[in-house]
Amino acid sequence: MTQEQPISWELDTILVHGNTRGGPTNASGIPAVRPIYTSTTYLHSNAEALDSAFSGSSANGEPGYVYARQGNPNAYEFESMMAQTECGVGAVAFGSGMAAIHAALLAAGLAPGAKILAARDLYGATIALLRKVFIPMGVEVIFQNLHCPGAADLIREEQPDVVFVESISNPLVKVIDLDAISAAAQDVGAVSIIDSTFTTPCLL
Repeated sequence: MTQEQPISWELDTILVHGNTRGGPTNASGIPAVRPIYTSTTYLHSNAEALDSAFSGSSANGEPGYVYARQGNPNAYEFESMMAQTECGVGAVAFGSGMAAIHAALLAAGLAPGAKILAARDLYGATIALLRKVFIPMGVEVIFQNLHCPGAADLIREEQPDVVFVESISNPLVKVIDLDAISAAAQDVGAVSIIDSTFTTPCLL
């Protein structure tokens, strides 16, 4: 993905109007709110256009859609807006938080032989994912109290490949020092993943 060009709008304006950039032009006017696409499948004019859509783009360079599970205009606009608000190179939307966490852990490189240091106070389903999916596949999973003043020292001592925390733990609402956690993770070359369920990136 290419990085979105920065715009001078405030965050609130991007969240309301960000998806109007690059939208369809129409002499009779452009809707202020995009329609909700409920279609599960998308038709194409010929086999070549369908092949192009399967690869994620259309003949004119716009996103191509085949089946809603693989993407639709609403998901694309949401992902584009999230990339704008975070000044990121892209974003990926998922149907659930657990799907997003699973994908983030895989993208961070969790594979057989890798080590993850996770906060002891995490959402129960996240702990279950680490124990029931990643441990059996050969990932070393270590749970520690990362809400304590010595959390950075624990990270440096364990030398993990990935550090996983929640900005405010769910459901015990323990606050974590993200600056110290991310700095220590960078010191040891680890990827830090922060689940920000309660605060959202906007409030964080």
